[in-house]
Amino acid sequence: MKSKDEKPDCGWLSTSAKLDAPDFTVIVQDFYDGPTEGVVGCYGYGVTYKFEMLDWDDKQDIRIFRTSPLSYKYFAEIVKVYSQYDQPRWPVWMPNLSKLPKSLREDVYRKVDLFLDEAEPISCIVAWQNSDLQLIKCKSTTDATFRNVKDWLPWENSTSNTDWFSLMNLTR
Repeated sequence: MKSKDEKPDCGWLSTSAKLDAPDFTVIVQDFYDGPTEGVVGCYGYGVTYKFEMLDWDDKQDIRIFRTSPLSYKYFAEIVKVYSQYDQPRWPVWMPNLSKLPKSLREDVYRKVDLFLDEAEPISCIVAWQNSDLQLIKCKSTTDATFRNVKDWLPWENSTSNTDWFSLMNLTR
C-alpha cells in the first residue's frame, strides 16, 4: 500500500487514474448512459468511497461526482449481498437484479443502503470522463461547499448561480 504522504488532494484519487484499471473495483448501483452512483475501491490505498453524480456536460461524457469515504468492511458487505443474486464482474460490476421479484429487489436495496448510510461526510468532488472512466479532476471539499452550489438534481434547489463545472474549473 502507498503511504498517506503520497496521496494527492483527494486521497487515492489522481488525474491519471482510470476506474477500470486493476487497482480499482467499482460497483455501479445506478446507471443512466453511464454510472450515476455506486461504490469505488482502490487496492493501492486500501480505501473505498461512495459516489453520487452531481452534474454532467451536455454530451453526458464528463460527469461530476461527490465522494464519501466508506469503510472497506461495508464495501465487502455490499459485495456479499449482491453476490447472492448476481456474479461479480470486475473491475466494474453493475449487479443485475432485474429478474428478482420487486419485493426481493427492494429488500436487497434496503440492505445495501444500510451499509451506504455508514459513509463518512463528503470529502471531495471528482470529475471523470464517462467514455473511458478516466478521472480528470478532483477537489477536496467541505459540507459548506454544498450549501453554495446548485445541484443538478431537481429536488435540491439552491439560489446560487454557481454550478459544479465552475467549481471544478471545467468547461461544460
